Amino acid sequence: MGLSLIRVTGLLHPAKTSAMTQVTSPQITLCIPVLNEEKTLPGLFSNLTSYFDKFMIPFEVVFCLDPSTDSSEKILQEAHRKNSSFRCIVNHRPLGRAQSLLQALKEAQSPYILAASADLSIPLGDLMKLLQSLSEKQVSIAFGTRIDKKDSPFLSSTSKKTRLEITYMNIFWEQKRRQFKDPFCPAFVFKKEIRDALLQNLKVSGWYLTLILQDQVLQKKIPFTEIPVYAGVSQEKSFPYHREHLSLFWRSLSR
Repeated sequence: MGLSLIRVTGLLHPAKTSAMTQVTSPQITLCIPVLNEEKTLPGLFSNLTSYFDKFMIPFEVVFCLDPSTDSSEKILQEAHRKNSSFRCIVNHRPLGRAQSLLQALKEAQSPYILAASADLSIPLGDLMKLLQSLSEKQVSIAFGTRIDKKDSPFLSSTSKKTRLEITYMNIFWEQKRRQFKDPFCPAFVFKKEIRDALLQNLKVSGWYLTLILQDQVLQKKIPFTEIPVYAGVSQEKSFPYHREHLSLFWRSLSR
């Protein structure tokens, strides 16, 4: 069967092709923004498939691809042909990481929706801890906190992106009275039942979506928790984040 990726107006839903994908109702959706990730994607597919097959969890992955200069789109198309649990939205124009992630979150079909990165800088095991915390803490959304994980290299990283986030953490901690420990962590999970309330009328751009969602959680009084997660130092280098210097600066002045 010849398959091609459908643009932002829709997603592919072909017949299931493997034992794991015979389940028509996935229980978990991973949402992953993608830009120029041809070197990362093959390993990602293998890690996701082996992990969820091992634990017998029906899953789907929704990728949202910003226009890329490498073969990311071709690789995603081939992955979808082999396993229809991998789905993809392709943006007509560059939207940035935050908007691409938002697009994927809106297309998720399962009861539990997780945000992840193509390089799995937050490991799958820690993402599952976030998921488990929803029932343990009786909350609707769980955010990761990298600063509470003792063995995480996040705080010791010398990358420009990490230094940027740490610089602004103190600003947003004070403004929110430390209600959230890590406003820039890319990992979070929420129940589909709160999606409309959480994502309605959001205007996002740039790199960070977590900070905006945390504002929504406070405004709408959605029960939440934060769970320590491991964070590797290579966090989606393909997405440009330098523009966020200015964006975060203006946000800090306007709050």
